[in-house]
Amino acid sequence: MSLILLIDTCGDNAFVCVSREGIIIAKQDNAQQNQHASFIHIAIDILFNKSGLNLKDIDAVAVVNGPGSYTGLRVGLSSAKGICYTLNKPLILLNTLFVMAIAMKNEYRRNNALKGNEIFCPLIDARRMEVYTCMYNNDLNEELQQTNLIVEENTFDHYLQDHFMVFGGNGSLKVENILSNNNCIYYPQLDYSREASIVAENRFNSQQFDSLAYSEPFYLKEFYSK
Repeated sequence: MSLILLIDTCGDNAFVCVSREGIIIAKQDNAQQNQHASFIHIAIDILFNKSGLNLKDIDAVAVVNGPGSYTGLRVGLSSAKGICYTLNKPLILLNTLFVMAIAMKNEYRRNNALKGNEIFCPLIDARRMEVYTCMYNNDLNEELQQTNLIVEENTFDHYLQDHFMVFGGNGSLKVENILSNNNCIYYPQLDYSREASIVAENRFNSQQFDSLAYSEPFYLKEFYSK
């Protein structure tokens, strides 16, 4: 019976949760992006105190590792690595866009029958009109590889000719503001903690662990600092 600690500080909203066999049993959230670093360890203490569990009893640590906020990704991964190293637990890295796409598909299916021609397009705000994105078909296979792009009025014209597009994440607001097309639906507020926990559980069961020494944040584009 696996017990996994999951950390996500890659976006506007952060969370830490504990899941047992893919089901969340305790969760703490933070909506103040500039406080993600101080939030993590306090939230972990609260989680384990309230649940009556012990941190040393976890089987693995999973972290949503990008793309996303440069600072947030470093905070999340460094915290996850520190816990893994201290407790000698395996590390599981999750891709933000992939878990977003799963959550978008689940949200869409709650109120709509799948037509078969949907494209699920998670979008992460990367400032100005830039986004981190990817496009997935109904089988959650990539139709467009993960990339960063500038959102313009005609950016998605090619896909909208033959597909119904489902946009999600905080970057979808940029698309909704400039795109006039009835073949679209938007989920700007997206909670993917449940889906991330399930993916982490599947990775744990198949022993797909990541290197503690060599894992780095997935920025998607080069990070420059001055």
